[in-house]
Amino acid sequence: MSLDWKFIRISDAANEYLGIAGRMSYASKSMGSAETIFNANVFNYKAEKVWFGDLDLERWSFRTGLLRLSEEEGPLYVLSELDGRFQKEMPTPGYVKAVAAVTVQNGVITHS
Repeated sequence: MSLDWKFIRISDAANEYLGIAGRMSYASKSMGSAETIFNANVFNYKAEKVWFGDLDLERWSFRTGLLRLSEEEGPLYVLSELDGRFQKEMPTPGYVKAVAAVTVQNGVITHS
């Protein structure tokens, strides 16, 4: 059983910029773009999960939302569902940085 909910701190700003946590962008995973991260997990620099849901990085609204959220929260790390959802204990900042599929920092979105 995942203890995931014990260290989720959904950010009001994240819900404002990215939409309600848990949102699905497409009815089917086959409909997403090459830059869609399904069931993405967004962590802040303290390794707290601040948002989760589908992120399509080809969409301007998501890219802008991540940049705005990073302005408020500091560096952000977007993890895949497998890397960010099923932890049994609080992840460390080092883990979050190491497995991040996307990093948002200083106004730049970087893909690993």
